[in-house]
Formats: sequence, structure tokens, C-alpha cells
Amino acid sequence: PQLPIEAKEALYRIGLEAIQNTIKHAKAKRVELNLAVTDERVQFEICDDGLGFDANGTYPGHLGLISMRERAEKCGGSFNISSQRGHGTTIRVQLPVECACR
Repeated sequence: PQLPIEAKEALYRIGLEAIQNTIKHAKAKRVELNLAVTDERVQFEICDDGLGFDANGTYPGHLGLISMRERAEKCGGSFNISSQRGHGTTIRVQLPVECACR
């Protein structure tokens, strides 16, 4: 999509971190990435069928989830994790098409 390079980089880095987390921790057999664009927003979704985890837990020394959220919010977007032990994880990032990354 036609986005500022900063927004494209944010989506790339979030996707990369999510895939690295899946490889390191989830023991997933499958990872799916979806990118959808409307006139107002870009939605990027990363889903796996791995072990899942407590998305509300704290993980000292693990900055990946924090950095993903910060990247999305820096571009005026939102970041959401849905995960349940034994049922995989879904990460959803939404950025406005007219994002002003700061």
C-alpha cells in the first residue's frame, strides 16, 4: 500500500519480531500473515497455531512485545494480542493510511 516508509518499516519490523517469537517460543506448525487495506487503514495480522501464552503476563527482559506495540503506536495505530495457552496466538496491527509516524 501507499504508506510512508516509516509505516512500512514498522509493519516489517513487527512482522519480523512476531515470526521470530513464533520460531523461538510457540512450537507452531503454521504461521499465517494477512495484510488488508481499506481507504482508511491497513490491517496486518500474524496468526500461529503454537502453544499460546498469557498475553497479559509480564516477561522481564523480553522487549519484543513492547517494541511491537511502540512501533504501531508511533505510527498512530493500534496493537492487539489474542492468545490462549494451547490455542496459538494472533497479533493484529492497524495503522491509518494517512499515518504520521513520529
